[in-house]
Amino acid sequence: MSKKGFFTLFFILWFGAVGELRAQKSATFNSLEEALRNPDKVRVLNLGGQKLETLPADIGKFKNLRKLILQGNKLTALPAEIAQLTQLQELDLYNNKLKDIPLSVASLRTLKRLDVGKNRLREIPASVLALDSLEKLYVYSNRIKHLTPDITRLKRLKELRLGGGLRFFWNGNKIKSLPANIGELKELEELHLPDNQLRSLPASFTNLKKLRYLELLHNRFKQVPAEVLALDSVRYVSIWDRHFGDKHKADVATRLPRTRVLYEPKFEGNFTALYVGMMQGKYTTAHLGIARAFKKDFVLVGMGLLGGYQFQPQAYTARAGVWINFLPTVGLSVVHYGKLGKERQYATGFAPEIGVGKGMWRVFYSYTWAWGSFRDFNRHAVQAQYLVRF
Repeated sequence: MSKKGFFTLFFILWFGAVGELRAQKSATFNSLEEALRNPDKVRVLNLGGQKLETLPADIGKFKNLRKLILQGNKLTALPAEIAQLTQLQELDLYNNKLKDIPLSVASLRTLKRLDVGKNRLREIPASVLALDSLEKLYVYSNRIKHLTPDITRLKRLKELRLGGGLRFFWNGNKIKSLPANIGELKELEELHLPDNQLRSLPASFTNLKKLRYLELLHNRFKQVPAEVLALDSVRYVSIWDRHFGDKHKADVATRLPRTRVLYEPKFEGNFTALYVGMMQGKYTTAHLGIARAFKKDFVLVGMGLLGGYQFQPQAYTARAGVWINFLPTVGLSVVHYGKLGKERQYATGFAPEIGVGKGMWRVFYSYTWAWGSFRDFNRHAVQAQYLVRF
């Protein structure tokens, strides 16, 4: 090809690409009402963050729709008319309240990307498993405990995100094992499994010959799994370092010389812990209880239920509190005191807290406002607290 011909072809392709981008931009709508005025021209419909509780049946009028964004709403169901979106390639349902995906979604034969992260799914619905054109599936931060072997019906899947999700308290996936046939996902290139409860990988994992990116952070592996070491294709692995040791890491480097392995030394995510504490003011009190916490980087958010014993004068205490550690620490507890012995006296109130804290520990000052007949409790106190993970 001559130089003139090359530049001619370059400019044709350039202007064609620019024209396509302009056309796509002009076909993007952020309002359902505006889109319904010219439904055949709509290619991208962004209804994200509009606090929608229902999706109207009119959604089925967009016959040429390629991308539908519904993230950040309050949807609990999808209308049957969604099956009429026969050209749809991307569907974003992130951060809604869906407990199931209707069978009508199985009719979206052109769908390549589906994001149902941060919903309330307890399993991957059959309607999703029927989407044989799907290449990217995001199901992180739901309530899935078991991954069905039928996941391998998605033969074209290239990217799968099943992370537990850094969600406070008892939300988030808690997958304990992968199906024995996971290796049948021959096209898989990225697999994200952080914040679950995996301890091992099935033998068929070694059949994932195209896998390049693997995320295993914050699971329960005692070392880098042997099934991962058998994958010559993998270029990035992240895993929680549970004292693997230099010898094992050297072996990993030898077995996977072209792979970047990230060993995360710190636990993150949701966990349950034993709460141990001591209060010292005018009186000495010991606390013991249970806590549920969420940790991300240097921030920890926790909630605890605990009982306590005040030594002199003898009294019991019950507390329920929330706190956040981010180097400083702040918190608030609801407290109840009861005097031990024949004379019954009680007091109930609350106590704001401020101090320093990092990760599993904190030291803080609290002032208690409480009302009732019992008065011999610490209004001013310094407290120390530590969480022991189960």
